[in-house]
Amino acid sequence: IMLSFSVLGMKYGILRIVSAFALAILSGLVVELFYTEEETGGFIALSSFNPHEGHAEKPDVYLQTYEVFKKILPYLILAGVAGILIELAAPANFLKDYTISNNIIGVMLVILAGIPVYLCHGAEVLFLRPLIHQSGLSLGTAIAFSLASTSICITSFVMLIKFMGRKLTIILLANLIIVTLILGILLNVVVPEISFPAK
Repeated sequence: IMLSFSVLGMKYGILRIVSAFALAILSGLVVELFYTEEETGGFIALSSFNPHEGHAEKPDVYLQTYEVFKKILPYLILAGVAGILIELAAPANFLKDYTISNNIIGVMLVILAGIPVYLCHGAEVLFLRPLIHQSGLSLGTAIAFSLASTSICITSFVMLIKFMGRKLTIILLANLIIVTLILGILLNVVVPEISFPAK
């Protein structure tokens, strides 16, 4: 948040926060809409303790953690390998070599480049500043990339399949892409310009 305001300006910072809230709330609502216990059996099986069943004694948290770790270890390994391969491919870097249009195709392109990677601690802001200057990204397109590159990545996608099931994970991913696309296009129409802070 601090980098957003200081590097890309007040307008970007505020709209980035509002967009993140909108994306998170809509994603939760959509997943809840399609949620059934049968489809998330893997997640439910990981926790044997139910506080509503009136157990007087809680199970050993260390033993539970160990059991969870054993069940998700193959997914952890798969997620780690997938993450490394994606990082080596550096899908976001190809954006530097092309002029990105600020229409629906351009917004979709930055989303598809941002989804596989995970940029955290403000890394997407530092990546965006030179990209905006070089490719002329509009506000909506920049925020679409920011949301896509911080909301989910290949590593978490693999883990979510284990915890939420394949159907819910695909629904979540589709929702993230669609909502981010709508937000990016809407912002391009309403507030297309990015005003950088004065030096």
